[in-house]
Amino acid sequence: MPEMIPLGWFHTILGIGALMSGFYTLIKYRVVALATDPASCMRS
Repeated sequence: MPEMIPLGWFHTILGIGALMSGFYTLIKYRVVALATDPASCMRS
């Protein structure tokens, strides 16, 4: 398997950062609601 070039490492680090940022946002702002009743998602 060929070695990773610096661009590959840069892409990997940015991808991991983007995933961590997305999970942090989902957890902090509770964007996804685990509800069985669709109407309950509309209530705030």
